Amino acid sequence: MKGLLGEFDGMRSKGFDLMLLMTSNHVGELPKSMLGGHRIDHTIYVSDLDEEGVERLINVLVPASQREELDYRQLHTAYEGFTPSWIVRNLEDVGKHSIIRTKKVGQPHATEDFVRAAHALRPAWTLHQDATDRPIRPQLETVFRGIIADELKEHFVDVQDTGEILVKS
Repeated sequence: MKGLLGEFDGMRSKGFDLMLLMTSNHVGELPKSMLGGHRIDHTIYVSDLDEEGVERLINVLVPASQREELDYRQLHTAYEGFTPSWIVRNLEDVGKHSIIRTKKVGQPHATEDFVRAAHALRPAWTLHQDATDRPIRPQLETVFRGIIADELKEHFVDVQDTGEILVKS
């Protein structure tokens, strides 16, 4: 993170205009250095959409020619708890459910297709909600340093001018 911040600060000092858009599901874990002045200027919290928000999102992402008259109240209920990213993910599967329903490719999507896709995605959403963040597994370098740390306590390393490494007991 320090290196990344250094790069951004360096660009600003060299006269480059820079805009960075970041997302996080763990705002409370952002490092203090990231929250300093002129680092994060605005914070936008994204949560569940209301019925009008669901309608607007669908209408923007699914052209009118690809959808029938939809019951947005029913869709809002089907998407209960889904953030916009989950709804967008759901829209990727609506076409499959339309093919299953109509037995044809390219038919307009019905409310039923959206609802079935949402129900099919619900188990994955539930797993995501119930999951806990696991600790990050150490990288190979960290593991290796841990392994040799005990050895280094018993020995010392002497690097001579010749570039050779001598390990003495």
